[in-house]
Parts: sequence; C-alpha cells; structure tokens
Amino acid sequence: MEGEGNFCPQCSHNPPDYKKALFYGLYEGKLEEAILRFKFQDHPHLAEPLGQLMVQRWRQSGIKVDLVTSVPISSRRLKVRGYNQAELLAKVVARGLGIPYRTLLVKRRETREQSKLKREERLKNVIGVFATYGNEDLGGKAVLLVDDVLTTGATASECAKVLQGVGASAVYVLTLARGTGTQRPIS
Repeated sequence: MEGEGNFCPQCSHNPPDYKKALFYGLYEGKLEEAILRFKFQDHPHLAEPLGQLMVQRWRQSGIKVDLVTSVPISSRRLKVRGYNQAELLAKVVARGLGIPYRTLLVKRRETREQSKLKREERLKNVIGVFATYGNEDLGGKAVLLVDDVLTTGATASECAKVLQGVGASAVYVLTLARGTGTQRPIS
C-alpha cells in the first residue's frame, strides 16, 4: 500500500520544485473513505491514526529532515471546517518522528477548488498563492511538507518553491494518499 511518487511524463518535462514525494497509499477504497470522513465529516480525531501511517511510511524512506510543516488552507475553508487537516497530520508526523513542527506557510487568497480543475488549470490556480509568515529564514534546512492527498503536485510544488525561496535546502512531500486519476473530487 505504500508508495513513492514517480514523475509522470508531463512532470518529467517540467519537474516539480520538491525533491521527492512519498505517500502511504492510493486514494481509493478504505483509505479514501477514511480521508473523506476525516476531512469533510468533522472527525479531526482521525489525524492520529492516519498520521501514524504516514510516520511509518516516512521512517521507511530513511530521509532526514530538519523540520515539518503543512500545506495551508484558506481562512474561509478553515472557518467552515474548523481545522486544517494537513496541519493536524503534520503535527502527528512531527511528534512521531521527533522533529519540530512549524507553521511556515499561509495561503494569501482564495482559489478555485483544485479537485474540480484539469491539470493545467491546477498549475495556474496556485501560482503566487502561498507565502511565508514574516521574515522566515530556513538557513539551509531540509523541510518535510505534509498534506493529505497529492494529485498533480501543483500545490506541493508551489509551496516548495516558496520554502526554497526563504532558504530551505530541500523540500520533501509526504501525503497520506496519492490520487489515482479516476477518483471523485476530494475538496
């Protein structure tokens, strides 16, 4: 069930800004059901068991990082949902790995829902959307960026670009699931 993101043909021509993406499983079956319940049915307590799956996956990679952060959501989405699912997962991952968690990114404006867009639209939709809080300086640190699902990688790549712009030596991505390309909308 565990996996590693290999670049698709489109990504091979225009590689993402993150160094490597790892995921626990495919966005289907029981994992898909758990993510949907966690994200949309007010079950933030699922962050702990789902995050532990991510910890196990990351430990298998052997990759060393200095800190963990998460993909931010918009203030409107946060108000509706009550929590950022990626942040909850990232805190579990950080605690499980014994690595500090820091909120590094902010989403500066609302965007169209990524799940309803085609690949090229997703790439354009997130350009310039993310920023860091204050005067961040990551001073050559390797950062683990956590999110719930990776589909095209557009969001993760844009976040990685911002983190590298403030000194991250490398950005790795860890998600609970990898989109299969045929799944129903997840946002």
